[in-house]
Amino acid sequence: MKRHFFACATLMLVLSSCGGSKQEPTVAEEMEDMTETFSNTYSEPESEEVTDLLKAYNERMDDYSTDYMTALGMGFRDGKVLLNFSVNEEKFGINDKEALKERVKKMVSDMPMEQKEAWQCIPNTGYDLMYTFVGKQSSDIVSVVLTVDDLQGLLY
Repeated sequence: MKRHFFACATLMLVLSSCGGSKQEPTVAEEMEDMTETFSNTYSEPESEEVTDLLKAYNERMDDYSTDYMTALGMGFRDGKVLLNFSVNEEKFGINDKEALKERVKKMVSDMPMEQKEAWQCIPNTGYDLMYTFVGKQSSDIVSVVLTVDDLQGLLY
C-alpha cells in the first residue's frame, strides 16, 4: 500500500521540471514519479480502520477530483493522515492560508454523512488530517492541518 501514497515534494519537482513548450504531466505520470522517488517516506497507521480508509480513498481518487483540483492520494506519516492535491490556482487560491483553512473546513463539513462516518476513524485514533495543495501554475506548496479537535467538530 505504501506505493499508493504520494509526497507533495515530488509533485513540486515534477511540476517545476515542466518547462516552456513541454506539456504538463498527466496525473498518472506524476503518481509514478512520486511513487518511485518517495516510496519509503510514508509509514503505516496502527489502526486497521485508517489503513482501510487510505486504501479505499486511493482506489477512488478520481471521485475526489474536480475541474480545479486533482486528488493525488492519501497517505500517513508522523501521526497525520495526509491528503495531496494539485490545484489550478486561478480557480482555487492557495496564497491566503487562513482562507484556505476555512475552505478546507467547509469541504470536510460538507461531506456526505456516510463519508463523514468513514472518516471519523481519523480523530478516533488520535490522528490529525493534513491537506497539502500544490499550485499547478506556481508549484507553491501549502499545507493545512486539521487537528483531532477540529475533526471532531467537523465530522460529528
